[in-house]
Amino acid sequence: MATFADVTKYIRERKNAVINSVVQDDAIVVNISYDLDPEVYNVPITLKTYVPRAWKATVLNKKNEQETQLRLKIQKDALGPYVLYSLMPGEDEIILAESIEI
Repeated sequence: MATFADVTKYIRERKNAVINSVVQDDAIVVNISYDLDPEVYNVPITLKTYVPRAWKATVLNKKNEQETQLRLKIQKDALGPYVLYSLMPGEDEIILAESIEI
Protein backbone atom coordinates (compact mmCIF):
# COMPACT_ATOMS: atom_id res chain seq x y z
CA MET A 1 0.00 0.00 0.00
CA ALA A 2 1.25 3.43 -0.89
CA THR A 3 -0.08 6.91 -1.38
CA PHE A 4 -0.89 8.17 -4.87
CA ALA A 5 2.04 10.61 -4.55
CA ASP A 6 4.51 7.81 -3.69
CA VAL A 7 3.26 5.63 -6.55
CA THR A 8 3.68 8.53 -8.96
CA LYS A 9 7.20 9.21 -7.67
CA TYR A 10 8.09 5.50 -7.98
CA ILE A 11 6.90 5.38 -11.60
CA ARG A 12 8.89 8.51 -12.54
CA GLU A 13 11.99 7.19 -10.77
CA ARG A 14 11.74 3.85 -12.61
CA LYS A 15 11.36 5.59 -15.97
CA ASN A 16 14.33 7.91 -15.35
CA ALA A 17 16.65 5.47 -13.57
CA VAL A 18 19.94 4.49 -15.15
CA ILE A 19 21.06 1.17 -13.68
CA ASN A 20 24.56 -0.17 -14.21
CA SER A 21 25.80 -3.52 -12.96
CA VAL A 22 29.27 -4.95 -13.42
CA VAL A 23 30.71 -8.29 -12.40
CA GLN A 24 33.96 -7.72 -10.50
CA ASP A 25 35.87 -10.68 -9.07
CA ASP A 26 33.26 -12.75 -7.19
CA ALA A 27 30.75 -9.93 -6.78
CA ILE A 28 28.20 -7.87 -8.67
CA VAL A 29 28.49 -4.08 -8.29
CA VAL A 30 25.26 -2.14 -8.90
CA ASN A 31 24.83 1.63 -9.32
CA ILE A 32 21.59 3.52 -9.91
CA SER A 33 21.19 7.18 -10.78
CA TYR A 34 18.70 9.63 -12.25
CA ASP A 35 18.41 13.34 -12.97
CA LEU A 36 15.37 13.97 -10.76
CA ASP A 37 15.40 16.16 -7.65
CA PRO A 38 16.27 13.81 -4.72
CA GLU A 39 14.42 16.09 -2.29
CA VAL A 40 11.16 15.29 -4.11
CA TYR A 41 11.83 11.84 -5.56
CA ASN A 42 12.78 9.84 -2.48
CA VAL A 43 11.06 6.47 -2.86
CA PRO A 44 13.31 3.37 -2.99
CA ILE A 45 13.23 1.39 -6.25
CA THR A 46 13.00 -2.40 -6.18
CA LEU A 47 15.68 -4.10 -8.27
CA LYS A 48 15.98 -7.67 -9.48
CA THR A 49 19.49 -8.95 -10.15
CA TYR A 50 20.34 -12.40 -11.46
CA VAL A 51 23.17 -14.11 -9.58
CA PRO A 52 25.39 -17.09 -10.44
CA ARG A 53 23.74 -20.51 -10.07
CA ALA A 54 26.48 -21.66 -7.69
CA TRP A 55 25.59 -19.05 -5.06
CA LYS A 56 23.74 -20.52 -2.06
CA ALA A 57 23.11 -17.29 -0.16
CA THR A 58 23.67 -13.65 -1.04
CA VAL A 59 24.78 -10.59 0.91
CA LEU A 60 24.05 -7.03 -0.11
CA ASN A 61 26.65 -4.49 1.05
CA LYS A 62 25.50 -0.88 0.97
CA LYS A 63 28.40 1.51 0.96
CA ASN A 64 27.20 4.88 2.14
CA GLU A 65 27.96 6.76 5.34
CA GLN A 66 27.58 3.49 7.21
CA GLU A 67 28.38 0.16 5.63
CA THR A 68 25.36 -2.11 5.89
CA GLN A 69 25.09 -5.82 5.22
CA LEU A 70 21.78 -7.52 4.46
CA ARG A 71 21.21 -11.19 3.76
CA LEU A 72 19.04 -11.64 0.66
CA LYS A 73 17.02 -14.72 -0.17
CA ILE A 74 17.83 -16.26 -3.55
CA GLN A 75 14.72 -16.92 -5.61
CA LYS A 76 14.38 -18.63 -8.99
CA ASP A 77 12.40 -18.12 -12.17
CA ALA A 78 12.70 -19.44 -15.72
CA LEU A 79 15.89 -17.41 -16.32
CA GLY A 80 17.68 -18.59 -13.17
CA PRO A 81 18.45 -17.48 -9.61
CA TYR A 82 17.95 -13.85 -8.62
CA VAL A 83 17.63 -11.54 -5.63
CA LEU A 84 15.23 -8.65 -5.00
CA TYR A 85 16.23 -5.57 -3.03
CA SER A 86 15.37 -1.87 -2.70
CA LEU A 87 17.76 0.95 -3.47
CA MET A 88 17.54 4.71 -3.40
CA PRO A 89 18.75 6.34 -6.62
CA GLY A 90 21.81 8.43 -5.95
CA GLU A 91 23.11 6.16 -3.18
CA ASP A 92 26.64 4.94 -3.49
CA GLU A 93 27.22 1.63 -5.20
CA ILE A 94 26.07 -1.59 -3.63
CA ILE A 95 27.84 -4.90 -3.86
CA LEU A 96 26.13 -8.28 -4.14
CA ALA A 97 28.33 -11.19 -3.11
CA GLU A 98 27.93 -14.80 -2.11
CA SER A 99 27.59 -15.20 1.62
CA ILE A 100 30.17 -17.46 3.19
CA GLU A 101 27.83 -18.29 6.08
CA ILE A 102 24.74 -20.32 5.27
